[in-house]
Amino acid sequence: MRSEEFICPSCGRSDIIKTNRKIVRCKYCDTLLTVEYDPEDTKISKLKAPAQGLKVQKKQKLVSWILIGIICALLIYYYCFNSKTQAMNFSDSQNPTRTEASTNIYEIGYVSKLSEIPEDTFNSFEDTALKEVSSIYLSTMDTIAMVGEPECIGVYLLCNKNDDTNLLYFAYHVTWGRTLKNGDVETVEAYPAFYFSNIMLMSDGSVQSDFKTWNENPSIVLGNSFVFGYNSKIDFYNKCISSRPDYKVKKK
Repeated sequence: MRSEEFICPSCGRSDIIKTNRKIVRCKYCDTLLTVEYDPEDTKISKLKAPAQGLKVQKKQKLVSWILIGIICALLIYYYCFNSKTQAMNFSDSQNPTRTEASTNIYEIGYVSKLSEIPEDTFNSFEDTALKEVSSIYLSTMDTIAMVGEPECIGVYLLCNKNDDTNLLYFAYHVTWGRTLKNGDVETVEAYPAFYFSNIMLMSDGSVQSDFKTWNENPSIVLGNSFVFGYNSKIDFYNKCISSRPDYKVKKK
């Protein structure tokens, strides 16, 4: 029995080409078909045509492998993400304030009035600046000490006209003295200033800011040492306040 007598189930033609012992191909539509042989004469006795042929089977296997790959990728991603989330939750559970800040707290805006700063926060700013006053000197051989108490000579809020950023200055009058060998005390007056920048209100009522320490101040010679601050209140005001035309000035 010749193979040409078999009809292709896909196109109805009868001319087939033998690919190997178990597979033949239709010469007209290229459909691959599996075959069965007569056990006595080992000739083709029957054609079996899968619904889509062998090509479809290969495509189905490829799709199956792709799906398996996607599932594996999703499982890996889930495992990594879940592990990271558990680690974050463990860390945050030890710091409830941080957790709350990361989820609920957001910026309201820059402070534009001194009255917008909560009293306890303002007092904290003032305490921070006052502590810096007593440490702004550089002594090499002299014994330097503050004479009397530092005096706050002004609090100034500067608000930028262009981008709403701000500066909060605390200015002081300080008298420094060094003890001479004969017991006399040599004194010098200084006007140090400190400022907080980028003061922002947060939704939980807190305030965030940056603090600038004494290295912003010029130096004044006292014996063999230096103290830091401006020479006078007018000098401070001219250098720090009036020299900033882009800022609106509000004094407490």
